[in-house]
Amino acid sequence: MPIVRSKKELQVFLNDKLIKAMNKVGETALKHMVEYVDKKMQERVSDQSGLYDRTYEYLQSIEKINAKLDNLTGIVSVVIHYNTDKIHPYIIMDETGLWNKHADMDGNSVANLIPLFLEMGTENNPYYEHEPVGGIIDLKKWVEDNFRKELKTELNKIGIKTK
Repeated sequence: MPIVRSKKELQVFLNDKLIKAMNKVGETALKHMVEYVDKKMQERVSDQSGLYDRTYEYLQSIEKINAKLDNLTGIVSVVIHYNTDKIHPYIIMDETGLWNKHADMDGNSVANLIPLFLEMGTENNPYYEHEPVGGIIDLKKWVEDNFRKELKTELNKIGIKTK
């Protein structure tokens, strides 16, 4: 630990270390969510019977925003989310009989709704019904069960001893 001459220097030092540790915890949480969603999607491959050819854009849209310190509240947070800019509509314009992907029957993009459809499921949908994936729900449970241990581990790795 460097020599600190004031309470402010100590606060800056500790906040920097906390942000670095939270980024590492966020990376672990991101990895967990991607693996969970991938597993759930792979379980569905055999259920699809060729009905839907996966783009994997849903899985690839899961990303982490680096940890930030809110100076007003003192809260350090990491955001894991679905970046719907990575999910694109595919409009089928010919007579192949294939469905639009990530678009409605009129060719309008529904890409921004894909995470909602997959997280919540599409019960009673006459065109494409499926059970929810629940990646966010699983991530919430993972955080509740593992956050303290993961943060302690990461703080210890960067020289902040915790009990």
